[in-house]
Amino acid sequence: MPLIDCPDCTRPVSDRAAFCPNCGCPSRHFGDVTPPPPPPRPAAPPPAMAPDFTVFLRPTSWVLLFSVAALLADVLGLAAGETSIRRQSLLLTLGAQILGYTLLHGRWWDSLPSARRTVDPLPAVLRCLVPGYNLVWFRTAYVTLTEDLNAELTRVGLRKRASPALARLYVFVYYGLTPAVAVLPLLGVDTSGWLHLAVDGLALASLGLYIRDTNEAAAWLRAAAAAADAAPAPAASGQPAHA
Repeated sequence: MPLIDCPDCTRPVSDRAAFCPNCGCPSRHFGDVTPPPPPPRPAAPPPAMAPDFTVFLRPTSWVLLFSVAALLADVLGLAAGETSIRRQSLLLTLGAQILGYTLLHGRWWDSLPSARRTVDPLPAVLRCLVPGYNLVWFRTAYVTLTEDLNAELTRVGLRKRASPALARLYVFVYYGLTPAVAVLPLLGVDTSGWLHLAVDGLALASLGLYIRDTNEAAAWLRAAAAAADAAPAPAASGQPAHA
């Protein structure tokens, strides 16, 4: 004999009773009991945010591939005693890096909202292509870009940070140490080819670390921007939400 709750006194009563023995409520009202509403379902957690490296893969591969190829050509030139191979490898490195940096810089700056960029992507790219000036521009752009990325990462509440020290290290090695070692033979200073190779290897290592660090910071910003675009906009206060 199942028990139900009396709609008047809420005490248990047989579903076959003619009336409630506690309060006298007739059995015809026993069906008026409204079942409690089901508990609300917990809101689905937002999708996990992951950095988006897609737009950086091709220019990064371009820069690193040609830089490694130039370093290998430098090794072969040292082993064969051919200075022409080393000169060609230097030109190859410069050309590949300028082309790759042109794409990377545009996409790095494009990861920032326009109101928070020190420079827009198009001027950044054009400055990379001006011979001579691009070397000066690269020296300042790396650190400035890192600072802008970090400021935006802080604003959107992400913990990831790009390393200004890593940017300064790469600038020192590639735009300070490497040209200094390359100029020494022109000044009559006899330098070992292995010294040039060691500096080139150090430049390549610092380049890889800097690109990885900056790519990761920019990719997190792109992911945060995509998540913000995908989030539903809250309804205005006092206005009904429309389906």
